[in-house]
Amino acid sequence: MEVPEKQQLSYLSNQRDRPYVYETMIDVLWRRTEKFPDKEIFIQHDIDGFRKAITYKELMRKVLKFSKFLISKGIKKGDHIAMFGPNSIEAVIAQFAIVMAGGVAVNLAMSIKDGLDVLNIFLETNCTAFVIDPGRKMELQEPIIQLLKTLKENTQKASPNLNNERDSPLIVLLRAWMVPLITPPYRRY
Repeated sequence: MEVPEKQQLSYLSNQRDRPYVYETMIDVLWRRTEKFPDKEIFIQHDIDGFRKAITYKELMRKVLKFSKFLISKGIKKGDHIAMFGPNSIEAVIAQFAIVMAGGVAVNLAMSIKDGLDVLNIFLETNCTAFVIDPGRKMELQEPIIQLLKTLKENTQKASPNLNNERDSPLIVLLRAWMVPLITPPYRRY
């Protein structure tokens, strides 16, 4: 029986002349960085006219630095890491760094003012760390302050097995130069 042309859109029904090459995002990033080190890979344009770009070489340098930081703080292969913040080059760096460190990025959006929705997803997905970006103009500062208060107040209640600072989630705040800061009550070594 012949398959109608409209249904032949999957990999199974369309034969390729050459085999598929299975590469991870990181494999592709390494290869493209070697080939085009000075080419811009991401460009961020904001509504206010702000423009920021990053080359493959810069991206790789920042991804390596941040992934090493995450590993040094105890992130292991398979750890779920929550991310909260605007779409930005910093978010791209964090995404690649999480994957390079072996983690799984869990992107979150806060829809309830007190941040309980984010806390519930954080706990439901068994996240061990939280990467937060307040934005270029600190536009997310207030929601983040509320979110951190909610995390502090509710983490112990929701996860009674977190009995000391060593078991608490790692909280990382990102800013313009990707200088990670650890907020005191939440540390994991």
